[in-house]
Amino acid sequence: MSDARKAQKQHDDELSVSSVRTQDGSGDYQIYSITGERLSAPRRGEIHIVRYADGTVKKVVR
Repeated sequence: MSDARKAQKQHDDELSVSSVRTQDGSGDYQIYSITGERLSAPRRGEIHIVRYADGTVKKVVR
């Protein structure tokens, strides 16, 4: 692997969201801002991280 690819992978690993924990487990999904703040509803024009009850995580732009 080239040095550039190694550096990119390290950068991606350091900045990626590997898991999100919910405290109360309410609802079928939880919405988080890109900074990790838990939201009650998506905010228009922002990137959100949605974690579903089955453990899947998706990035959504609203």
